[in-house]
Amino acid sequence: AVVSTQSGHYGRGMMKVAIVLLCFVSVCYCGGGKSIKDGFMSLGGELGELSNRVEALEKNKVEQAKLTQARWHLGMNINPADGHIFGYIVGWATGHNIGSDEKALEADFLSAEVWEEPANHIAIVRHQDGIVDAVKVWQFKYWGKSLLHRFGRKKMNPGRQIVTEGGPIQESIAEDAENLDDDPIFSVGGDLAFNWAYGNNGCRIALTEGHLSGANENDDNTHGLGNDYRCNP
Repeated sequence: AVVSTQSGHYGRGMMKVAIVLLCFVSVCYCGGGKSIKDGFMSLGGELGELSNRVEALEKNKVEQAKLTQARWHLGMNINPADGHIFGYIVGWATGHNIGSDEKALEADFLSAEVWEEPANHIAIVRHQDGIVDAVKVWQFKYWGKSLLHRFGRKKMNPGRQIVTEGGPIQESIAEDAENLDDDPIFSVGGDLAFNWAYGNNGCRIALTEGHLSGANENDDNTHGLGNDYRCNP
């Protein structure tokens, strides 16, 4: 999970965003013996099919034995209206636990365990009270790296990495999805850009077909997840 698609920040809606990783590890567990995957499945059928779709794409690249161990894990959830701020610095680089498993889909949430797991694919899911209305999945350009590695302080200087290639490998948007015009994730295409530092501003996740400001441009005009202004990234 990553930061907010922040329809709420830019416009009318208050959609929440979850970032999910496909990890080649055994399933992670949260309180009460319930896996985070089980909790996340309440988001709807779209994610329920993602493992099968990724498996079909990867049959020629990954041994079937490894594929049987692949699991989707909820790494982050962002609620732009819960009073907590997932800006450019908070959570991303440190990977500390934020929030609780019980409210993982209601408020800001970061799983330190998932943040440290190596991942080959990433899904960004937009939901309203657990009802999915948009999802995109990408394959990382370099496999076997964790989000803690990808967002860590060493990656922040100079930052500005394009971490996927070929665009989304799967995309679904509900017919009744609202406020798409000002959504920086689902209104544009392309690959994922991480740690996009520009001027004294920063954006943790943006898309390459959106506006990516030049390194010395202080135009406050790169939008995505984990935005901060005057943060000296």
